[in-house]
Amino acid sequence: MTGECLCGEVKFEIDGKLPNLYQCHCSLCRKTTGSTANAATFVS
Repeated sequence: MTGECLCGEVKFEIDGKLPNLYQCHCSLCRKTTGSTANAATFVS
């Protein structure tokens, strides 16, 4: 999986199994995505 931050300054690639996925529905995530929630995960 590949991704990047909203401004494009930080990019990443993850190989292998993804850890748990979470859904955030704070006002910032709703405004940024134009949706009711944003899917997210935490990796080290």
